Amino acid sequence: MRLHRYEEAAQWLAGYHPVQLNEIETCADPDAHEPELVEIEKHLRKRKYTGQREELVKNLPHSKVLHTIDEREQICDNCGSTMVKVGEEFVRTEVQFIPAKLKVIDHYRETYECRSCRKNGTSYMEKAPVPYPPVLHSLASASTITWLIHQKFELSIPLYRQEKEWEALGLRLSRATMSNWLLVVYRDWLVHIVHRLKLELLKQRYLHIDETHVQVLKEPGRSGKYPEAFLREYEGYIHTDAYSGYNAVSGVKRCLCYTHLRRAFVDALPPDQKKKERLIREKPLLEAFWSWAEKSAIGELPKSKLQKLFITP
Repeated sequence: MRLHRYEEAAQWLAGYHPVQLNEIETCADPDAHEPELVEIEKHLRKRKYTGQREELVKNLPHSKVLHTIDEREQICDNCGSTMVKVGEEFVRTEVQFIPAKLKVIDHYRETYECRSCRKNGTSYMEKAPVPYPPVLHSLASASTITWLIHQKFELSIPLYRQEKEWEALGLRLSRATMSNWLLVVYRDWLVHIVHRLKLELLKQRYLHIDETHVQVLKEPGRSGKYPEAFLREYEGYIHTDAYSGYNAVSGVKRCLCYTHLRRAFVDALPPDQKKKERLIREKPLLEAFWSWAEKSAIGELPKSKLQKLFITP
């Protein structure tokens, strides 16, 4: 039996996100043609392109692969004579993926001695300078740390999955080691950037602050002493919600957020009125969801959960 109530649709949507379930099917577009490769001059040996594909590959290194006939097969099928090469033609362009590789770099440095000083009984030696490592007494290099940060914080790949990837590349790197490296790099290197960002931030006349709380392991708390310490000596405007912790901040001009103020009025509504307002806001989203579900259910198997929910037996 087909569902009609918005509440039931919302429950279904919470458990099955269509973007996550059908990302490939959703993004695929049969009408999205690949950009054309057009040969400008028929007899040119060097391939020239027009269109979007040229833009896609123009900054990538190019190499040429020439396919030839084996010397033993260069025999004419008609008369048995040996054939000779008369030209070549372009067939296609493709992009090759080269998997990442690890390389061990052993650092050595030269030592120099002044022989004149040595003859005079005074020893003087000097060693070549060596770049400072990101993490002392470890295998970490700048490129290793950069890749860890990129994978973890830009691509949101957890450390346990990175652990498997490193092992596949030939290095058994534990999550504990990766965590230690990242913490040390922050303490010794990145913290200076954070402090600089804070200095630049506090130079601004207006600060917009969102108190949405994200719990971090062993985070001390949210009392008023933390915003007071962060905003000490700041004398501009702070635009915040009604969080009482900012009452401890002195010397600032505090502005409250209209969106948070609206929530207070909504909270003051009777329960039945709040439900009515919520359904009005949710209706466009749920109608769009129903439209997607009805179209997607057509191609589902008869006994699938989607068919049972949206197709009448």
